[in-house]
Amino acid sequence: MEYGNQFNNVKTFYEWCVENNRMDLNDRFDTELNKCTTDDVGCKSNKQWYFKCPRGIHDSELYFMSFVTNNKNRDLICRKCHSLAQVVIDRFGQEYLDLHWHPDNTLSPWEIAAGSSRGNIKVKIQCDKKSYHIYDQVPASFANG
Repeated sequence: MEYGNQFNNVKTFYEWCVENNRMDLNDRFDTELNKCTTDDVGCKSNKQWYFKCPRGIHDSELYFMSFVTNNKNRDLICRKCHSLAQVVIDRFGQEYLDLHWHPDNTLSPWEIAAGSSRGNIKVKIQCDKKSYHIYDQVPASFANG
């Protein structure tokens, strides 16, 4: 192993995937962007590696290997799939997002987690009946329609 194996770990990420029945993670490892395979990476590497979107609709994202392997039952989510934008598009369609997302929002709906429900994160929503009706809403409420 030559990539990211600073702790002289003898187990590769591939071996960890086999041992923990997580070949789904092995398959999501982006060999093209990482320029190596899971046989070249230590399972305790302290580097970040690219993993593909499980749905295949978004770009690969960087994750620390220790985050991936510290809990063998953890799902490695795609941040874009769980964004407010994608959840709204999946539930109601692109037109719904375009119609209701107000241009005064400082963040993109792709940068906000769909499940955000704390009052400190609010988005501006445009009413579809009256153009002058603009209201603040927590992202989770908007994602639920």
